[in-house]
Amino acid sequence: MSKRDNFAGGFILGTVVGSLVGTVVGIVIGVRSSEIANETHTSSLEDEQDSKPLPEQEMSENLEARISQLSAAIEEVRQKLNLKDQNNL
Repeated sequence: MSKRDNFAGGFILGTVVGSLVGTVVGIVIGVRSSEIANETHTSSLEDEQDSKPLPEQEMSENLEARISQLSAAIEEVRQKLNLKDQNNL
């Protein structure tokens, strides 16, 4: 009977201590992750406030410039592929 009493007492004590340790660790991890999330959220909000939307004309010019760059790159690749095909014949 003595072994059963020791086991039951040890089991209950282990459960209580484990619960307390788990609670403390959970709180510490939760606070740290909350602080990190707040810092990240705050910095992203500051970045959004600093960036000003471009006027429509500027956006259109930027888009046209990128399209012409892309067209030039496509044409260059096409020429390279044609040269390779001609060399293989």
